[in-house]
Amino acid sequence: MAYRGIRLDDEIIGRLHGRVDHRPLWRPDTRGNIERRRRGMRGGRSIEDDFTQVGDLWVPNGALRSPEQVRWGAADHPRGLGYELDALTRIRMAVTRRPDWTAHSWSAARVWGMAYFCDDADTCVLSGGRRRSATTTREVSRYRREGTLASVRPRSRVDREMPELCVTPPALTVAHCLRSLRAGDHVWAVPPGTGLDDRTVRAVQFVDAACDLFGCDPSAFVGACGDQYSQRDLARIAAMADRGAESPMESVMRLQVARMFGGDFISQLVIHRDGSVADPVHSPQVAGPGVVARVDLGSPTLKLALQYDGAGHLERGRRDRDSRVTAALANLGWHVLRLTYGHLRDPDLLECTVAEGIALCRRRNNRTP
Repeated sequence: MAYRGIRLDDEIIGRLHGRVDHRPLWRPDTRGNIERRRRGMRGGRSIEDDFTQVGDLWVPNGALRSPEQVRWGAADHPRGLGYELDALTRIRMAVTRRPDWTAHSWSAARVWGMAYFCDDADTCVLSGGRRRSATTTREVSRYRREGTLASVRPRSRVDREMPELCVTPPALTVAHCLRSLRAGDHVWAVPPGTGLDDRTVRAVQFVDAACDLFGCDPSAFVGACGDQYSQRDLARIAAMADRGAESPMESVMRLQVARMFGGDFISQLVIHRDGSVADPVHSPQVAGPGVVARVDLGSPTLKLALQYDGAGHLERGRRDRDSRVTAALANLGWHVLRLTYGHLRDPDLLECTVAEGIALCRRRNNRTP
């Protein structure tokens, strides 16, 4: 069957033009090449100050992951592998040694700019020979270039540091990642309380992230990926996905709240200074001037906003901005619930917290003259 994702691929690549930027991570290279590139930069530093040798190549220290990240990744990996280098550096290293290989599935997603999921996944390439899974962190998982895959043109000039790196096109990459999730080749922990099995939650999280990255609706992947992945299953996933989620935990929160309280909440709802609201993610309308906040989940009828605060919200500047937004929304009559991972991993706590927020908002509305 012919590949049906070419049109969507072209649309996505047109939108991404100039946006995929992985700097400041230098490409892995030999010591001599890196030292030549460093000439003219600030002096007094040796290559060992900024780079680490891995086999015959040197990689930037920014590519090294923390021991905690490696342990967490190994705990969920189906074969117990914990990767000490980020996914982008690993695929760059693989293609440096084998220029005929093409980045596939999770490695391809990382090259396209996917910020989540990829660093704990195997280094995946499209190549000749037999399919095989990596058994160590220095190996790659190989997929055969045959059938439909043999006729699909890989894309290059996606990675500015390594423009010769070839990668499967976006829609095909989405299909390959979904197949990996369905087969259990890549997993990560998900909180309970969505009413869905873990594989489905992961698929929805991934499709949400792909829609946010590629700027398209979930339904766009159904037709484009239908020859590479079960169209019926993909339609089911797309119906639960939402291009408004800006992080995997926001996806989980949306699924949990939808199961508990229905679909009255809108992702990335925009609230203006005059109290009006807009939904620019899901409708043609564009948020006007005087925006007070863009909330993770918002109910205009209740005037209730749910904000997921991950680790990034602990930084002082971010906390100050969050406080200003919360105060501004309160002055407009909105009740804001700031939720953390502790709420998501405890569905009873989440349900009780949101239910009390809903009850408060309803009492307020009943008192409004």
